[in-house]
Parts: sequence; structure tokens; C-alpha cells
Amino acid sequence: MGEIADVVGGGTPRTSDPSNFEDGDVSWITPADLSGYTAKYIARGARFITQKGLASSSARLVPIGTVLFTSRAPIGYVAIAANAVATNQGFKSFVLKPGVLPDYVYWWLKGAKRIAEVLASGTTFLELSGGNAKKLPIPIAPIDEQRRIVAEIEKQFSRLDEAVANLMRVKAKLTRYRAAVLNDAVGGELAVDASRWAPAILGEVAVSIRNGYSQKPDAEHGTPILRISAVRSMRLDVEDVRHLSGVPSEYQPFTLSGGDVLFTRYNGSRDYVGVCAEVPATIRQTVYPDKLIRVRVPSDMLLPGFLVIAASTGGARAFIESRIRTTAGQSGISGGDLKALPLRLPPVVEQRRIVAEVNLRLSIVREVEAEVDANLKRAQALRQAVLHSAFATTATRETMRSS
Repeated sequence: MGEIADVVGGGTPRTSDPSNFEDGDVSWITPADLSGYTAKYIARGARFITQKGLASSSARLVPIGTVLFTSRAPIGYVAIAANAVATNQGFKSFVLKPGVLPDYVYWWLKGAKRIAEVLASGTTFLELSGGNAKKLPIPIAPIDEQRRIVAEIEKQFSRLDEAVANLMRVKAKLTRYRAAVLNDAVGGELAVDASRWAPAILGEVAVSIRNGYSQKPDAEHGTPILRISAVRSMRLDVEDVRHLSGVPSEYQPFTLSGGDVLFTRYNGSRDYVGVCAEVPATIRQTVYPDKLIRVRVPSDMLLPGFLVIAASTGGARAFIESRIRTTAGQSGISGGDLKALPLRLPPVVEQRRIVAEVNLRLSIVREVEAEVDANLKRAQALRQAVLHSAFATTATRETMRSS
């Protein structure tokens, strides 16, 4: 890269001086501006700096067509300057010499993250220095060949983009279908006779509503204790555990049994507070933590599976969301909130039939989702394969020419 470009670093004006930023007219890019950024060209970031800020810092104005490459936190974001811009110190920007297309270098760098990381150093986080940025190897083809390679890459990526968009539309439809299934389940549309459903309050039906074990995991092996992340909406990952040093009998009050229902009590995201899942009958000697709430219900009145369905949608879910409180960045509900949870209960025979129907429909949804997710991963792998193929071919041709 040092042979085909001038490598330019960036900088940040003193943030304590408002005159470095207020009413600024210099586009100033930071790595945060490229997080999730999918366009090839970028004209501006979230902030501008003033001419004074530019002159008083190590930031430099680079021309249109400069390839911007993040060199730390993280390494590997890439964009092309759509106009003159400056960057902060998280970039090594490549001001290209004549005969090199910015688009060609852009696509090469999109596939060169691992190479850049090998050349980087650092203890707290990896950083690619200016000297090592110059050492990045890039196969350079004649200008017409560069144009052909860029055109071919973008043709293939356009096809992949269309495929990914179709897959994302399928995912959106599956999400809507899942919501419709759950709404039908608690709304009576799947019922034989919805007139026989009775209103109830969870606290009046439940045998037990209890917070989990309050001590933190303290061992590499021992009695498993679930992590809070094990509970997701209507699904429980029994393998997502840490361990306690004591023997299982010490934790008996907090040991799970098949048919228990776990609700998340606290989470950093409101979306994951109060979500619930049924504990499978196969679970063995596993403890639940205090960030979860265990609910036990009498199976002759309320099936655990029906409680999970009811609490995950409609009025019950809206009630849970209305009770969520946020303190110091953590959102949560209490066991008392769950005791007040309003439900509509069909006869147990009908609950059993509804649970079976919902499980059947959602199992199909999960199968399709798994296939969609696998294809999305394949699409990402194909992108890397396209880049590897394009530039590996270029490197081979250049080697043959030099030989």
C-alpha cells in the first residue's frame, strides 16, 4: 500500500474547546460513523469540526477518492471519501496515486481485515500503525483490469444483496406469522369453545412464584446454574450455564424441575424482561439465578406450556411491559408483578390442544428460520469467496507477468 498511496492518519481537536466544533464545516469521520454503514462512499459523519479545530489537531483534510480504513476499535471498516473529509485518529487513510482506482482498493480492503490484524499490535486493543499500514500487500492490476474486477465484484454482490433482501423479507414474514399464531392462541381463534374461558390472576393460580439463588457462580465445574441469557422468548437453553462449587443438595430450594416456568427478572434490555420459557422434563440438578423468577403452576388448572404462550403475547405481555421499571441501566419486574398477571384460561383439555397446535406451527417456523439463517451465513461466506477469488486471480496474473 505504501507504494501506491500516501498513508494519512487523523486526529481529534480538543473537545473542551467548543470553538473546535461549533458551526464547523469540515466533515469529520470517526469509526463509529462506519459501524453498520453499508454504502461505499461517505460524505460526512455525525460531527463537523471547524477550520480552527483542523489546524490545531493532527487531523488532516484528505481529498475526494481517499480510501478510509479504520485502524483500531475496530480494524477493518472501509469507505471512500465522497468529498474532502478529515478523520479522527482511528483511521489510516490511503490517498491513492494515479493509476489506482479507489473502488479497487476499497474492495481489496473489504477482504483484508485478517491481514491487517496480523500486522497490528497492542495490549488493550489492536492498532495498525502507519508504518504497518504501508506494508499491507495488495495485488495491483492494470487500470482496465481493475475496472473489470470492480465491475464483476459489484455484479456478484448485487445478486447477493438481492438474495439477502429476499431472505430478510422471509424473516419478517415469519415474525409476523409467529405473532399471529400466538395472538390466535390466546384470543380464542384456535379454541373449540372460547365462551368457556375464565379470567384468572396468576398469583391466585400458581403454587409458587420465587426469585432464584443470589450467590454468583464460583467454580469451573460443579452444580450448574443457568445464565440469564438461557431464557429467551418461549425457549430455554439448558446448556447455557455456569457452575457453583457446592453439592446439588445445598441448592435444593432453587433446583429446577420439568414443568417449571422461568421468567427473566432483570436485563439490560427491556425487550428481554419478563420473557419466559418452560423447563423441559430432561433437566437434571440445575439451579436458577436471582435474575430469573420461577413459577410453578398446578397442571390440573394451568399447563406450563399455556402459561408461556399466554405471557408472551396479547394483554398479558402488555401488562408485563407496563410493570417494567428501569434503574441504573437495568430494567426489571418483580414477583409481585407476576402475581398480578391477568390471564384467560380455557379448560385444561383445550389448553393441551392449543399448546400442541402452537408448538407444531412454531416448530415449522423455527425450521424455516434456521434455514434462512444458514443461507444468510452462506451469503456472507460467498462475499468473502468472491473477494478472495477476484484478488487471488489478480495476484496470480501479476506473479506470472513478473516471472
